[in-house]
Amino acid sequence: LVVAIATGAAYHVAVYGDIGHLDNYAAVGGLTALIYALPHIFRDAYQVESYLEGRRGLTRTFVVWNTAFLCLGIIGFLTKTTGLFSRGGLVLFYVGGLTAVTGLAGVISAVLKSLIRAGRIASRRIMLVGTEAELAHVADVCDACPLGVRVVAVHVLPDRAGEDLSDPAGAKALQASLQDAVAQARDNRVGDIV
Repeated sequence: LVVAIATGAAYHVAVYGDIGHLDNYAAVGGLTALIYALPHIFRDAYQVESYLEGRRGLTRTFVVWNTAFLCLGIIGFLTKTTGLFSRGGLVLFYVGGLTAVTGLAGVISAVLKSLIRAGRIASRRIMLVGTEAELAHVADVCDACPLGVRVVAVHVLPDRAGEDLSDPAGAKALQASLQDAVAQARDNRVGDIV
């Protein structure tokens, strides 16, 4: 919204010598912001994990921004309001807005990583469940993970868990072990079990 008003006013001052209609720039900015935000809202792209996992990459930002402008053009055509806005101002808004949303996503991601490192934001709490061999491998992978994941509990299953469930003793041992894992997960308030 701010970029739409600033670019529209700047273009109008540079070309026509006056500031123009700020309410028109605000309307275009608000509509573009709504169209841009909706796909991200529906895909839960405003969650912390989305920034940390890179789901809001440059390609996605570029595609959604272009889609927002395509929709803006279609709405302008259908409502016969394209004559109210200068093409130069819209091009300036397109470039300035794309730069702003791309830069803002990068800044938010960097700030979130910094806050997690500083302990100001709680990282995702996970619990590892598996045999000793599986846990050793997954623990190495989790240690190399980006910020946002913290192993808070580990549960070791019996060595031959799940191999032969027709054996009543093995099945009973596995069931008891999994019930213990569930209780441990509840006690540690984990968010995900791997």
